Amino acid sequence: MGVAKAMGVWFVSSAIVFIGAWLGSRFLPPPRGGRGADMLLRFDGLRYRQIVCEGYEYDPRRRSSVAHFPGYPAVAWLVRRGTGLDPGLALLLTSNAFLAGAMVGLGAYVRSRSLGGDGPLSVARPANGSPREAMVNWTLLAFGLWPMGFFFRTAHSESTFLFFGILSLLGIQRNWPRPWVALLVGATTATRPVGIALWPPYMAWVWQSEQRWRDRVGAMVVFGGLAFWGLAAYMIFQQTTFGDALAFVKTQKHWAIARGASLGEKALGLLSLEPFWATYDWRNSVFYWKDAEPAWAILNCRFLNPIYFGLAIGLVALGAWRRWLNRYETLSAAGLLLIPYVTKGYDNAMLSHGRFAAVVFPAYLVAGQLLQQVPRAIAWTILGTSRFFMAAYAALFAAGYPFF
Repeated sequence: MGVAKAMGVWFVSSAIVFIGAWLGSRFLPPPRGGRGADMLLRFDGLRYRQIVCEGYEYDPRRRSSVAHFPGYPAVAWLVRRGTGLDPGLALLLTSNAFLAGAMVGLGAYVRSRSLGGDGPLSVARPANGSPREAMVNWTLLAFGLWPMGFFFRTAHSESTFLFFGILSLLGIQRNWPRPWVALLVGATTATRPVGIALWPPYMAWVWQSEQRWRDRVGAMVVFGGLAFWGLAAYMIFQQTTFGDALAFVKTQKHWAIARGASLGEKALGLLSLEPFWATYDWRNSVFYWKDAEPAWAILNCRFLNPIYFGLAIGLVALGAWRRWLNRYETLSAAGLLLIPYVTKGYDNAMLSHGRFAAVVFPAYLVAGQLLQQVPRAIAWTILGTSRFFMAAYAALFAAGYPFF
């Protein structure tokens, strides 16, 4: 029943995205064309297709595909080899299959947390006493209909990352063998650099699993290293192929919008939250949102990025304050928010931060709590509005607008 419910949410929510994308590719006047599979194969998706077809390349003087981690395109490459599909279709099939798995994993995770008892995690019961399945339902709906979640159905790595991230916390919740959970955490680091946000909660769990101090230290050394296997393997590959283990870091400068700023200026800007407020300051030519298309604020990703990122921060803060989130969820959520903000918030003028915030999966637990506690009419109004914007964003993306 649990799997069927998750798959139902996946099917309906994905249909909304696909229909919106088809309508956008057919009827919106696009700055760039494309139909069929190409309507969901934009921007980073083109890089992933290049990786699947030709492998990685690195040129220190320009943007290079090494910026995109190998977990997602490696699986898509296997899908292509096994099925003979077009590389774009292989990427889309991989994204949506991992999203379906993430839905099932999230349902299982919420169901486990709602059981209560003296498990490895403290559990927040629904405040209004609703049964466990109600919490599962609302959380899955919040996840499935999150507006920026349309990216999970495109040729991007977010759904792959979510699958391994959710399973990592599920393994901690259910006390799976520590080496297996370490492999899952390592898989997140092979998929996206922000995967290292799963390392601190995993280490906290490993520390708690042992009684003696010496055993704790030994376990952290052994399993802590194993949990970095994905990132380590990718760095070794870059060193042996391109002679630079940090090529994926160095190529990021070619995506920067705010260039030429000193380290002190960046630090001051981040501390003063400049990437947030400067987005709406017409005097700031670097950060100002209106330089991007479309001109309507509510449908402009540059305008929306700080809003969705701030919303995720607010949900996580509320969940931590109300103790709806346990320490492992709070630690992972904090890392998933802090890492992109510190590394890209200023340089990239909050570009793609709405998409980055969408993978902060503990925020969906808080959203599920809130939806469960408000009157049903309000909850369904919120979800209906989310559904509309998810479809609208998918349409703009498919039409070729720079929606990232």
